[in-house]
Amino acid sequence: MSVLELPKRVAPGDEIEVQLAPLGEWPVRVKGKDGKRESIKQLFDAASCAAVVGNFSRELLVDLDHASVIGGNTRAYAWVTALRADEELGLVGTFRFTEAGAEAVNSKEYRYVSVFWFLDKENRPTLLDSVALTNRPNLPVRPVLNREGAVVENDLENKPERKPNMDKLKELLGLPADADEETVANAVAALKARLDELDAAAANAEAETFAAANAELVQDQAALKDAYLSNKELAKAMVANFKRPAAPPTPVCDPATARKPALNSKPLPERMAGLTPAQACDALLKD
Repeated sequence: MSVLELPKRVAPGDEIEVQLAPLGEWPVRVKGKDGKRESIKQLFDAASCAAVVGNFSRELLVDLDHASVIGGNTRAYAWVTALRADEELGLVGTFRFTEAGAEAVNSKEYRYVSVFWFLDKENRPTLLDSVALTNRPNLPVRPVLNREGAVVENDLENKPERKPNMDKLKELLGLPADADEETVANAVAALKARLDELDAAAANAEAETFAAANAELVQDQAALKDAYLSNKELAKAMVANFKRPAAPPTPVCDPATARKPALNSKPLPERMAGLTPAQACDALLKD
């Protein structure tokens, strides 16, 4: 099996081999004819790898996160001085580190590499343009340095399975330490059901409060509650556009305390006797 003997640290000017691209079929996003980004499959087989190695003619730039491609920054963190094809590792490059590159990987700020290459009409890589130090590699590659100081094998699939801390979970659920997986699963399901029940009760109470506060705007208060439970924001927006009833007009005075006009109790003929027409008019106006 092919191996890479990776050091734990590098110094400026050091040259080490780095896995650049494993053999396989890998997804990649490219710009289509309509200008939109689309996902395709790129096939990197032995023939493609040989073509990339054969087309290598000069040292290639190693930048940070493909800055030279997307941002124009061409500062070198290493140089690819050679390429070779490996039956198991795929494309392997020899890196000669600059001072900035050695610091970037020694400080653990950057651990992996990512390639930028050109594809032919059959979506096979044929020409390597540049390489980037990155923490988000576009292909499943080995790290640049070996943090454990041991030989790193190309065993990408056999990663240890991470399991939850069952003892801590049992403690949080109030279960005994010897509880089996089925008991733990049932306890988690019961807890989830209880949380769902509490969430539903809180939502129902909130909907009832909303419907009661806007009862004067609708004929069916229950329907408004259901609408709130179905889509809270839509119900709020709908009620906000309802026309609220106008407030009753403010009375000019209180009829209960209004003073009644005083009327002259004398009969009209007696009051008008002996008065001229003008005086009679004045008397009526005064009444």
